[in-house]
Amino acid sequence: MMLTRVKLFGVVALALWASSAGAIPLLNGLGGPSGYGIDRLPNNDDGFSGAIDVSRSFGGGTGLNFFGTRATSLFVNNNGNVSFTAGLSDFTPLRFPLMRSPANPIIAPWWADVDTRPGSPTPPSDYGVYWSVRPGQFVATWHFVGYYGSGGGHYDLLNDFQVILRDRSDVVAGDFDVEFRYNRCQWTTGDASRGSGGLGGTPAQAGFDAGNGRDFQVLPGSFSMAVLRLCDDSNQSPPTPGLWRFQIRSGNIATCGNSVRETGEECDDGNTRGGDGCSSSCFMERDNGGGCTGPERCRSGFCADGVCCTARCDGRCEACDVPGAVGLCSAVTGAPRGMRAVCGGEGECAGTCDGTVRDACTFPGASTTCAPATCSTGRETAASVCNGMGACGAAMTRECAPFGCGDSACRTRCARDADCAADAFCDTMTNRCERRGAPGARCSAPSQCTTGFCVDGVCCDAACDGQCEACDTSGRSGMCTSVIGPPRGSRMPCTGMAGDVCAGVCDGMNRRTCRYPPTGTSCRLPSCIDGVATLAATCDGVGNCPMASTTPCMPFTCGELECRTECRTDADCAMGNVCVMGVCMGRRPNGGMCSAASECVSGFCVDGVCCDLACGGQCEACNVAGALGACTAVMGMPRGMRAQCMGTGICGGVCDGMNRATCTYPGSATNCRPGACREGMATLPAGCDGRGGCPAEVTNRCAPFGCAMDRCRMDCTTDQDCAAGNHCAMGRCAAPEARGAGCARGSDCASGFCAQGVCCDRACDGVCEACDLAMRGTCTPRPAGSQPGVASDGGVASTDAGVGCDFCDGTGRCQRRTMDAGTGPFSGGSSGGCGCRAPRGAPLRGLGAVALALALGLRRRRRA
Repeated sequence: MMLTRVKLFGVVALALWASSAGAIPLLNGLGGPSGYGIDRLPNNDDGFSGAIDVSRSFGGGTGLNFFGTRATSLFVNNNGNVSFTAGLSDFTPLRFPLMRSPANPIIAPWWADVDTRPGSPTPPSDYGVYWSVRPGQFVATWHFVGYYGSGGGHYDLLNDFQVILRDRSDVVAGDFDVEFRYNRCQWTTGDASRGSGGLGGTPAQAGFDAGNGRDFQVLPGSFSMAVLRLCDDSNQSPPTPGLWRFQIRSGNIATCGNSVRETGEECDDGNTRGGDGCSSSCFMERDNGGGCTGPERCRSGFCADGVCCTARCDGRCEACDVPGAVGLCSAVTGAPRGMRAVCGGEGECAGTCDGTVRDACTFPGASTTCAPATCSTGRETAASVCNGMGACGAAMTRECAPFGCGDSACRTRCARDADCAADAFCDTMTNRCERRGAPGARCSAPSQCTTGFCVDGVCCDAACDGQCEACDTSGRSGMCTSVIGPPRGSRMPCTGMAGDVCAGVCDGMNRRTCRYPPTGTSCRLPSCIDGVATLAATCDGVGNCPMASTTPCMPFTCGELECRTECRTDADCAMGNVCVMGVCMGRRPNGGMCSAASECVSGFCVDGVCCDLACGGQCEACNVAGALGACTAVMGMPRGMRAQCMGTGICGGVCDGMNRATCTYPGSATNCRPGACREGMATLPAGCDGRGGCPAEVTNRCAPFGCAMDRCRMDCTTDQDCAAGNHCAMGRCAAPEARGAGCARGSDCASGFCAQGVCCDRACDGVCEACDLAMRGTCTPRPAGSQPGVASDGGVASTDAGVGCDFCDGTGRCQRRTMDAGTGPFSGGSSGGCGCRAPRGAPLRGLGAVALALALGLRRRRRA
């Protein structure tokens, strides 16, 4: 169930306090010098960490379920909160629900302007923002943190608080508990949030926000001074000061108005109406005078100064927490109460509440002296009175020269130079202020000189305070001059003993200081002995060789001349430490994170954690949830960097939770490929090979037969039952015949042509050509004078160009005989006749008629 209203816990009385002595201590012992974790934000203002991976600590690797958002990482923000989508730099808290895109869910124990830069006064030595990630737990700590100031953090007031997330995947994966711990609550606001002295302005907010613009949770006192009560109040039973706990189950927490009194609710009457004894936030409504953090806590509907009140009571000079009248809006005297604007004004002219006027302050008038008569920097100022608007009025002034100021008026006598004006000095013989002397005149004080400089007993043209200059040089008295050798008079001697490598001397050119050997001049060599390094040193340029600076090398050892800063082997680390990715650190127990075996007490680093065994089997691991650090058999796929099970699909191997050494694979009983036949190629069925694979395909070419479903044919009825290029002959598929072989149709031949019963190189369908002659299989002309043949289909041959064919001319063309009237019955004609003659007379003529009739009959048969 999702929350849509703000839920407040506990009774809050608005008051100021430093901190609660009974507040709960923060969790410690988390590692690092402070005990709050080895990870820490650098000193900063408004910064945040990078993404912190918490997936392995929560939800069995799936992370946190926060209002429906699965979070596998989070960011620690300097300003008192953690967020899930990106780092958050906002220093002034925004009221929940947050309306941002993209959404950025947030858990905020104390959202305010935290500043961890060095500031004033000096912060505690271990202050800062820390975090610790462990199996099943995440802790972020803001330890002794101050509030923002323009020049660095303010540390006159300190806050000390913590947020703890605990994995509860034992209920549902992704469930977790949130715990806020408040040990010290002293400030609410940074200077940039309109605060002053850590208070006022826009105070801190504590609670949760889902980032979806709808679901949120606000702790009592947020956005008011009452937020400081978080150190003293609690939502636990019995109350534990400073301890607040919430259960996040299936992404949600309890809901007001569902008739069920859940964790953190004082009541739940099944609605969210106010004025019926149970408020809209499921807290008991209080009578006037009862503590409150908002009007919804009060039966009257008014919450002022932290108590339920008879009226709104927001006048500048009224309050509802007046002793003896708590809960009754009353006029006050003195300064305005609580968060109301101060009266303003200066000193004696400042306004106050007079106990009668409720809406405004009262200011003194001209009868009140606000500033006494004064005299300063040679100017006398008369007394001033208030102007009735909070300011002190202007006053008359006059100059005192040549005398100076007395306590509140100009002097008329002097006893010392300070009693005179800036251009005069006091003649103590006459107690009069006199003119100052010119350069070169004898003097005993700067005030006796017009230049303002008395150097080396004479008035000088310059300050002449350089270490290597003087003003009393013979022949140049009163003029500042450079010197050679040791410094003159009371000036500081050059630093360093005579003959020392770093000692200095005046060289007559450099007037300000002695000349010293360059800063690069070596005066001490570096060394490193017994784990302590002594740094090299050079002259400091002012005559000194610096004191020896030593540095302990722990946890590293000495290098040749200095401490090591990285390691390659354990020998580069101090005793009890090991080398991890170039850094020396202590050994870790089973279950601790590691990257090498030497980091672990057990001597085994497996799957990123210290393990009780070598745990190198393909189907075992040491980072199993619930058994971290113990070598355990696994199911499914191998973990971490172990060799994955071979194979894919139905033949792929898996870990069965019993065999630790290797994966288990299906055998030949498991069919991994059915039989198939396509395009004249048959593929045989196959079973798994027991090593994660399906055997390579075994194929058979069906030719000359074709495919039948999933196998090759063994006989045929039509050419379609044969492989391409083959034909069906008497139930068997055969390859096409070569030229010259016998055939019955064109498909029997490789050339595609069957003529005169043989396979031919072309159609060969002319009546004067044939494929069964001497060149069998090659279409050639019939011999000259031969009778025309038959067509390739066995019918009567056609004639050429519609002309009858009586005989062939040997070139593949037809010729026709013609009648010869002069010499006989026939003679050769121009149409291509053979030109032969027959004897005259009836017998021959009769024979010709028979021949003609036979030829015509043959032609008719071919055309039939």
